[in-house]
Amino acid sequence: MSGNDTLSSPPPHDSQSRQDGLKELHQLLAESINADRGITRAGKIVGFHVTPLSSEDQTQLAVRFFPVCLGAAQGDEESQADRVALRMFLDGLQAADLSTRLAACEALGQLGNLTARSALTVAEQDENWLIRTAAHKALRVLDIPRLATQALSNLPVLLWQRVKHVWKPLGTTKTDQRGEAYFANVSPGAVYRLQLLQTQHRTPQPALILGTGRTTNEEFVPEALAAESAETDVNAFPQAYRLALEDGSLVCTVMQNEEEQLVIEFRTESSRLRNGWVSCLITHRETHQDILSTLVELTPTTRGILSGQLLLGEEFDLTQAYEFYFEPVPAPTWDA
Repeated sequence: MSGNDTLSSPPPHDSQSRQDGLKELHQLLAESINADRGITRAGKIVGFHVTPLSSEDQTQLAVRFFPVCLGAAQGDEESQADRVALRMFLDGLQAADLSTRLAACEALGQLGNLTARSALTVAEQDENWLIRTAAHKALRVLDIPRLATQALSNLPVLLWQRVKHVWKPLGTTKTDQRGEAYFANVSPGAVYRLQLLQTQHRTPQPALILGTGRTTNEEFVPEALAAESAETDVNAFPQAYRLALEDGSLVCTVMQNEEEQLVIEFRTESSRLRNGWVSCLITHRETHQDILSTLVELTPTTRGILSGQLLLGEEFDLTQAYEFYFEPVPAPTWDA
């Protein structure tokens, strides 16, 4: 190594790497999948596995997103382990055994610590062509944007099924800390697509708070769309929430129906949401447990406005506080 190189931790992986990785993941998910066959697709930054899990009574799809190259070490203990590994692999470049040196080149590329660049550059001039090739490949791998597995957690994923000549949404779920998600009760032989929901449209904070801890959205500007909804007691429910879209807005209003059941209503004039849906997620505010994840279909009213309703069932104890998130899901333009 040169005098300027130190055994430091890898550079932090900023939000741009995550955005680039999610963009690549959208592209990898563009092709359909079959519930009977496993599949693996990988790009430069990320990849994914889909594995069918069949039992006597049902078939599940297990989906796992993964970074192509290892991400940055996290925490003091892992950083220390990373430094030890870096030193071990740098020493391996000096070994007499050819296989050890080849493995060290590959490991240094995968480890992603830029302080190995000078040692690999020297190895590019090695008298053995196998070492030269391995070092050159490792240097190219060092330049690949890196993601930690945690960057692929908590991603909302929507499963679509092709039914004759149209695509129908089956449901949403989120990836866990390992980047894994599961969809139950899929049909063997059917054709599916996976879609990452456009998380940039989702507000960083919940749109509404339901229950005892509910608050109002002070930035909401009342519009004609909200006025069309049934009258509500402003002291009992949060104010309507408006999500700005490219060609209009999506208004969310909480009310009670004639049976005194709690209803969440959506209204929009957005043309891109015609034949579309709204993805809804309700979590417990204290435990952060997901209580409900569902899709609400938007259908035109007699006035041409798109409308949909979500009826909250008895599982909701409104003496508790819940966080409510929603996101528009336009109808897909894929060829059936």
